[in-house]
Amino acid sequence: MKKSLKNYAEKKGWTINKSIAYGEERGYLFTVIQRQRFKKFIVPLTHITDVEQESVKNFLNDQKTELKLHEFGFNNSVLFINVKEVFSLMTEDEINSLLSNLTNFLITNNIGTQKYCVFCGLENPDDQCSLKKIQFHTHNYCYEYYLRSKKKKKKDFARRNYFLGTIGALLGGLIGTIPWFIVSYFGFYASFLGYLIGIASLKGYKTLGGKYGFKTRWIILVCVLFSVVFAELMSYLILLAPDFSLLNLYNIILNNLFNFLLNIGLGFLFAFLGIYRLFKDLGEI
Repeated sequence: MKKSLKNYAEKKGWTINKSIAYGEERGYLFTVIQRQRFKKFIVPLTHITDVEQESVKNFLNDQKTELKLHEFGFNNSVLFINVKEVFSLMTEDEINSLLSNLTNFLITNNIGTQKYCVFCGLENPDDQCSLKKIQFHTHNYCYEYYLRSKKKKKKDFARRNYFLGTIGALLGGLIGTIPWFIVSYFGFYASFLGYLIGIASLKGYKTLGGKYGFKTRWIILVCVLFSVVFAELMSYLILLAPDFSLLNLYNIILNNLFNFLLNIGLGFLFAFLGIYRLFKDLGEI
């Protein structure tokens, strides 16, 4: 934070948080953000009308040269003013002049003189809160309700992402079994293709927006294990296609139990190798 803004904020008893200072000036709540080449002044004017917005912009346009304003405007009911600092920094007097002239105009024209809660829009807020680095007036209970709702939405979003990710991992793993079928059909060992199943499963998880967390590895591992077993079973089903029956499937697996289990074990090993590398890159292992 530049020295002039820091000194001004300290003299006014404002709160300073790294490159941001915020506090009240004649009843208006200001947030000032120090950027590399400019200062951004922000003031919420809840319930301001379109006509009042135009009058504020006309006032600032008339004062543009005197106050060294670069650009200004509204985002809904929040006023933004940028002051460039390319060749020289704003002095404390210039900061004071900008805030003093602006608040004089607002008070004279009865714009934003009444405080309102940013959440419910009602009068008499008893607290302040920061939303996207901007200070607003709020009722304490409204802000607490907002925090609880935000936490709940975050949990719901995480659950939803785990569910969609699981579907994606399963679909990806099943798609990854296709090369296994082809290689097995021609009589070759296909277990090394478990590597592709692992990659496809994780790719499917990511594609459907799966959340990365502690549960991710277990979801992928279960989906991969299922896909490897499915691939080996389908390989036998393809061989039995002309005269398939559950009894024939049972007999052929029983007669080739060692190879069946070996192929599944090796397939899962190769799949895990693929998963391990990707998980390590993602910081999961």
